[in-house]
Order: sequence, then structure tokens, then C-alpha cells
Amino acid sequence: EPGSLRLSEERIVRQFTARTTGLDWGSPQFIYVNLQAAHFPYSHPTMPLLTVNQPIQRSEINKENQAHLEATYWNAITVADQAVGAMLKRLMTLGVLNNTIVVIVSDHGESLFDDGFLGHGHALNEIQTRIPLIIDQPGIEMHHAIGLVDIAELLVRLATGRYEDSEFRDLNQPQLQYVG
Repeated sequence: EPGSLRLSEERIVRQFTARTTGLDWGSPQFIYVNLQAAHFPYSHPTMPLLTVNQPIQRSEINKENQAHLEATYWNAITVADQAVGAMLKRLMTLGVLNNTIVVIVSDHGESLFDDGFLGHGHALNEIQTRIPLIIDQPGIEMHHAIGLVDIAELLVRLATGRYEDSEFRDLNQPQLQYVG
């Protein structure tokens, strides 16, 4: 939308490349990237069409066009995945990927009319709350739900070599979930 903070994945990768140039990789670095491809309306005019011929038009997003909406959404996911790949390739080119902890996490799920709604933040269900947590470290396994609030502690422990698998095995650990 006009005035939105929505940035294309191409621009994010370009900025990632520019900002990783000249960094002192001998010192710890923290880089946070927020990809927005999978947010409503799930496409933008310059988004590559990797898995669809034509994204759904915003005015056509409704339950009757769910299949086209889902195809558009999965194209957005593919575009985001491609951006992650480009950033990983950049770290590899810089020779720092093997000394880098990469964590990929989503902030929420997205309902595409599969539960009768479009969007997120309206329900505490599998679609809304079961999201990916990918960590590129061997031997790291999460045995229960991890809250976004726990990610910072997990990152610090991984980065400082103080990760203890036993601390992340409590299957009864409660998680705060809020629908606002």
C-alpha cells in the first residue's frame, strides 16, 4: 500500500549485500532480516512470478477464489525462500557462513480461508500458532513449543556456546499466546 513499510525481497537482499560489505567479521555481528512476502495481499507489482502465472488481484481475494489465493501465497513463500538463499550465498561468498548461526522463524501463521477467516491474529489454532523454527546448527532439537520471547535466549546461548539441550526439553513449559 502507498506509505507502507513493505519492502521487496530484491531490495532487502540488495541492502543485505551492501551492509555486509566491510563488516568486521572478526567481531560478533547480529543481523535481523524481516521478509514480508507472505503478508496480505501476498504479492506486489515487482514480485517475481516463480510458481504462478498471475497473482490474485486484491479485489478478487475471497473464499470462492481460495485456490488462486493459496497459489499466490505459495509464490510469495517461494520468493522469500529465494531471498534467504541469496543471503546465505552471500555469507558463503564472504567466507563467514560456517561461523554464523542462522535462525529462521515466522511471527505467526496465516489463515487463507481454511478455517473460515483470512489473515492472522484472530484465533489460537494450529494454522495461527504452528510456525517454522529452523536453526542451522546440528543437534539442536526443540521438543516443545518455543515462544518468540524464548528466541533471544536461545540465540545468546547458541552464540556463546552455552546451549544445553536439557533446558529446552520441558514439554509442559507454558507459552503466552495473545489474540488482540
